[in-house]
Amino acid sequence: MNEDDDKIVLFPHTVPFETLITPSREITDERTGEDSNTDQQESNSDQDMKADQPIQQLPKEKTKKHQSKGVSNLNRIRNEEKKDEMTDNNIINSLGFKKFWDSNWRKANVKACKMVEKMIKSNEKGLITVSKDTFEMQDKDDNNLYLFTTLIKNDNTEKKKVGEFWIYNIKSKLVILPNNINIDGNVYAVNCKLQCQHENENIEIAFQQFFISKDTIIDNKLRLSISTIQWNTNLHYEIPVRLKRLFKQSRKCSKNKQFNEAISHCKKAVKISTDTFGFEHPYIADAKNYLGIAYDKKGKYDKAIECYEQSLYIRIRLFGVNHNDVSTAYHNLGVVYYKKKYMIKQLNIMKHH
Repeated sequence: MNEDDDKIVLFPHTVPFETLITPSREITDERTGEDSNTDQQESNSDQDMKADQPIQQLPKEKTKKHQSKGVSNLNRIRNEEKKDEMTDNNIINSLGFKKFWDSNWRKANVKACKMVEKMIKSNEKGLITVSKDTFEMQDKDDNNLYLFTTLIKNDNTEKKKVGEFWIYNIKSKLVILPNNINIDGNVYAVNCKLQCQHENENIEIAFQQFFISKDTIIDNKLRLSISTIQWNTNLHYEIPVRLKRLFKQSRKCSKNKQFNEAISHCKKAVKISTDTFGFEHPYIADAKNYLGIAYDKKGKYDKAIECYEQSLYIRIRLFGVNHNDVSTAYHNLGVVYYKKKYMIKQLNIMKHH
């Protein structure tokens, strides 16, 4: 499936995701509800009127109201443009999903973000990495890399493992990076000083994302070699933690058959995600999937199908068809369609007895 396709038809009855969640943009007259095409036709007929026909002037009060309404609409459009720009920036600066996106990746980075916030509040300095443990596979004959590997393996370095990902918290005012290193994950620099070991050598540092707090000092040559993201407590810490909590509460409520509460938690997660990231982001797909599960367990199969299809649409758009989350969405859809078919069959049996 081509990710650049504008629309993906999942099932014959399915409408595009934008149609399901985006309000109609047809302009209607607030008083009569008539379509704007009628106004256009009337406008064209007015232009055909004789030039010598007297022009009717609107009363001043109505003119002011029309001007006020025009200014209001202009402000609304500007606010929408600003919001779209903000959500685009949020997507760019949020937790990356191009290479990794599963529960362990999210959990590991949430833990790392908690460490960042704790260090900032405690006025600690250092570097945190979240990655697959590729350091063990590197060539130990490389002195630069071996020194860094020794640093992260130090007893004073805090280490945590989440699934296949390792979190290393190197607490130090000065962190010296090898000139050549591939960190298969994310980096968080917290108010420390960063520099490379050899200033006269080329720098080749690879990573997924590099977050820096405001008081982090980066060597000029290193700064030219890496792209960084400014740390934002709300975007990088508070929102992911809130979403994680809502998903956890939803699962717990569904398990305890408190389906209305589970649905409420998921709807909150959907709103937070869409307000922050727009309409296409993995967090929204996750929220829709959890909402579908809650409806599914409540026996609201049509609503569950709608949520699963929306989740699937986003995941295919972002990840393509060969992704675990896409497989999960297809699986959930298959199960709920089977349940719905079975329920209809049982109802028909009951009608004939």
